[in-house]
Order: sequence, then C-alpha cells, then structure tokens
Amino acid sequence: MISFEYRALFYFLRLLFQDLISYIAVFDMPDNPSGETWADVNEPGISEQFNRGMGFKMKCRYDDAIREFTAIVNNVPDFSTAHYELAKTYLLMGENREALKEFERAARFEPDNMDIQFFLRYVPQFTKPLSEELKDAQNGVDMDAGDAFAHNRLGVILLMMDSLDCGLQEIQWAVELENKAEYHLNLAYAQSLFDEGEAWREADLASSMGPENLDALLFLGALYMDLGREADAFATYEDAVSIYPGSDLLHYLIGNVYFAVQNIGMARIEIETAVKLNPDNYAARRALAELYMISGRDDKAIDQLEELVKMEPGVKAAREKLELLKAK
Repeated sequence: MISFEYRALFYFLRLLFQDLISYIAVFDMPDNPSGETWADVNEPGISEQFNRGMGFKMKCRYDDAIREFTAIVNNVPDFSTAHYELAKTYLLMGENREALKEFERAARFEPDNMDIQFFLRYVPQFTKPLSEELKDAQNGVDMDAGDAFAHNRLGVILLMMDSLDCGLQEIQWAVELENKAEYHLNLAYAQSLFDEGEAWREADLASSMGPENLDALLFLGALYMDLGREADAFATYEDAVSIYPGSDLLHYLIGNVYFAVQNIGMARIEIETAVKLNPDNYAARRALAELYMISGRDDKAIDQLEELVKMEPGVKAAREKLELLKAK
C-alpha cells in the first residue's frame, strides 16, 4: 500500500500540473473564492456593534449582547461570525432552539468552520438549558470518575462555555479511560485552541479509527489547510469523497484547496459539482460566482448572483455585484 506521505506528494503534483492552462496570473488571492462573507463588515457601525456585543457577552449581559448581534445579522445576513456569537449567547441563556437556528445560519455562510461544526454536533443533543446540562454532566463525573462518556460530555460543555483549560482536561480524561474516535476528535478540537501539532495527532488518530468518520476527516482537512499543508488537505478530502461521493461539502472543500494553489479551472469544476449536488449550498454558489468573475465569464456569474439574491435577499453585496456586472 502506498504510504500517506507518497499519496500526499502525488496529490500535490497533481494539484500543480492538472489543467495547467487555468493557471492565470492572480496575485494576493484569498484562501478560498469567497472567504467568510462578501459583506463589508467594516461598514460604519458594524465593528463597533460587534465589539459591544462581545463586551456585553463577557459581562453576562446576554439580552444586550443579543440585541447587538441581532442588529448585525439583520444588516449583514452573511456575517457568519455574528451568527455564531449570537448562537453562543442564546445557548448561554438556555435558548437551545434559537441557538441551533443561529448555528445553522452561521454554517450556511461558512460551512467549513470547525468551531461551528463542533457546536452543531452536540447542541441538538441538549434537552435542558446549558447550565442544567453542566450540572448533570458534573454529577455524572462525581458519581463515577471512571465514566469516559461523562468526562467527554462535561468537557464538551465546558468548551462551549469557553472554559477551555477545564474542558481540555476533561476530554483528556475521557480519552485515557476509553479509546474512542469521538473522544479523540473532541480532544483534537480542544487541542487546536492551544497546540495545532497535538491537534493534528489526535485528529489523525480519530480518522484512522474509522475511515467512514466524516467529521474526523473534515476536521483533519481543515487543520491541514490552517497549517498551509494543501497537499495533505487534498489527500484527506479525496479519501473522504471516495467514501461520500455525493457530499456537496467535500466537493466545495476540494474546490477551495484547488483555489488555494491557484488552479482556477479545477476549483471551478469541483464547486460546480457541489452546486449540482446541492443547489441550496449558498457558500458554493457564492464561490462559483466569484470564480466565474475571476475567469471573465460574466454571463455565468450573473446567473449565480441572481440565484444568490433569490436565496438570501438581504445580502447587499450579492445585489451590488449583480448590478455592477449587468451595468457593464
């Protein structure tokens, strides 16, 4: 069997030379076609509102924080970070249903964000306000210190409450008590907040414990991208898409890797595939519109922008780009 290192090298060479004609001279390009948001989050008042919201959240003035974050997402609907912070604030208030809605909104605009995906894995499991879930989890650990599930659950909740050191410690206990892929993945997430090298080791272990573990593969690929290891990210996503060929998210992520190494042609093909698989994938359509604009295919960019405006009428940037292209 060919080792992972050789496969990674092969994929990197493939990335560099495949569809060579598409390597147009584009400099200072972002890591993916559309980034987190098209919106101008520096427009007057937005950054100040966001900072106020974060300040209120830190002071436990949750109603005030919600007011600020809600005003932002109403004005800038595709600002995923504001949706994410609004969701966390709702969660701290015990409003699980509202929190889940906002995490899902955040994921719509930034589907490759592993912080968002971490919350989306666990928030649907909560049946009580977070403070009560915390008490139950702590009681579980107190009743049986050898219960790996209880330590993992307590660690997850502590991470959600930004008690990072304590959350990390609890999940480390869970891993020591039981060698389970879920716990290794959670430990990888906790470690990523402190040490990406340790995070990589845990994520790699989690993915090796079950090749069908899509969450682990997604996290490992995202970590490789953060580390600037595009070839390894590509190899990871290719392994994943061989198991889940119908995943629009994986094709979108492979497209982002191609874009990161400036292979515009292959990036476009992968993201077109993502849109075909899931026409409601907003992030993929946004990226595809950007790729068409970069390639000078304004007619196709207009088609995508018109769909984006239908999908999210409140996103000003999509309307503005559409108007500019039509005015050419």
